[in-house]
Amino acid sequence: MGRLAAEVTDRPPVLFALCLGLGISAAFWLPVAPWILLGMFALLALFATVMRAPRRRWLLLIVAAGFATLGAFRYAIAAGIPQGDISRLAPAQVRVVGLVASSVTPDHADADPALLGARFILQVRRLITLNGRRINRPVAGSIFVRVPLRDTGETYSRHAPRPGDLIQIDGSLEVPPAQRNPGGFDERQWLADQGVFATMHVEFSFDWRRERPSRWDFGALAARSDALLLSHARASMQPADAQALAGILIGQRAGMPPATRDIFDRTGASHVLATAGLHVGLLALGLLLMVRIVGVPRRAGLLVVISALVLYSQMAGARAAVCRAVILAVLYLGAQVFEREPDAATSLAIAALILLLAQPAALFQVGFQLSFVVVITLALAAPWMEAAVRGYKRRRNRRPIRRLLSGLGLVVGETAIIATSAQVGAAPLTAYYFHQVQTLSIPANTLVVPVVGPVMACASAASLASLITPVVARPFDAAAHLLLVWITGALRLCSRSWWASLGISPPPPLLIAGLYALLWWALWRFRPDRQSDSIAGAQQ
Repeated sequence: MGRLAAEVTDRPPVLFALCLGLGISAAFWLPVAPWILLGMFALLALFATVMRAPRRRWLLLIVAAGFATLGAFRYAIAAGIPQGDISRLAPAQVRVVGLVASSVTPDHADADPALLGARFILQVRRLITLNGRRINRPVAGSIFVRVPLRDTGETYSRHAPRPGDLIQIDGSLEVPPAQRNPGGFDERQWLADQGVFATMHVEFSFDWRRERPSRWDFGALAARSDALLLSHARASMQPADAQALAGILIGQRAGMPPATRDIFDRTGASHVLATAGLHVGLLALGLLLMVRIVGVPRRAGLLVVISALVLYSQMAGARAAVCRAVILAVLYLGAQVFEREPDAATSLAIAALILLLAQPAALFQVGFQLSFVVVITLALAAPWMEAAVRGYKRRRNRRPIRRLLSGLGLVVGETAIIATSAQVGAAPLTAYYFHQVQTLSIPANTLVVPVVGPVMACASAASLASLITPVVARPFDAAAHLLLVWITGALRLCSRSWWASLGISPPPPLLIAGLYALLWWALWRFRPDRQSDSIAGAQQ
């Protein structure tokens, strides 16, 4: 344990991220925690000054205590309603202009299930009217909006708002309903954790419309890029294929048939539709290869890739998982720009610091927790995968056919190891939050994950080629269609078994914490590179 503590203190961002999370948790469970932590921080600083203790150690402790205090105060501030938030006008009849700042999900009308609507978070920019009086002034805050659509059925994905759209809405501004039943869903708290304190009910489809955004509006630029990427697929593919492709490319599950979403959920492949680390990693690799082929200088190419990843995060709705993956990729590529050696633990800690300072309540969201525990598990399992790959390569045959087959076996083996690590890392939290365990996640992901990259590449190439002529895009369309058939067919086959997804009782939180502590300690303590270092030291 001493060596583990030394590794943590040698990476200050890791210690600071842990303390920030502890401070947020303390403020969540105890309202007076910020003031208690502030007092402890002051006493620690005073004690270090009076005792004249070793400078580096005490300075590290003081800064760590400062991050814990900062986390507590940041959560206390975020939990309250800001002074200029639009929710302070509720209840009222308003007309507002804002930006769609989240993913858009389908919403069935209570009176008629056949009528479709859309739900999303609107980042308000301007208040036009208030209770019939014209105001037309800037305003801050976000609203959870439900809007009806002009069309239903297969045209849903075409007419629904998209992340980054600038829209004008007339509706009733209301305070979210409080929790009605003990242990039931608390919509008010769920929205408050996302910094949203008001909802809006829109009665008719003509009460909202898209606005023409400014040419230099970054959110609108992301929406236009989104439209360019998906418009060709929607025009050239069957609706089911186009909707599945929209989910794979930018995480738009809206409009996807429930049966298709179900096969992804039952087989543990829903991350393919979540635009997180897998998508960002594949996109970064593809862009790096592209700029290298084009001949862009190394540093300029890295900056181009970083800019493209930031734009992609906005296209995907700027969700916590995709932001975390983009921050990690930007830190990794930025280290190469400045010719520094990237460190996985430090990069992950900096990503956590940025996300938690921006939205401290994200610490308690299942998406945030799942994304980080999976990445930590994958990072700790990386030495094991590297050792297995090295051993496999030493036994590869030099004959061309066998070399090709062994190369395919290497891809499948790496995918299986990654799928196993991700599934093991996600299983405790999945059992706790969703009360189920996917037993066929590993074979399903082994069959599907290697195909995700080629699907993204073919779809992007088809969209770009369609700008020249549709004829050039047809081979890419055909390839994307075949790969989508493979993905849905493999998942449908794996989901047929009744035991593909098993319902279980949620395990206690202490058991989950113990399982993660034991798993991560074992992966770190017995990692192959450490074993080889110990053997080499013993031989000397």
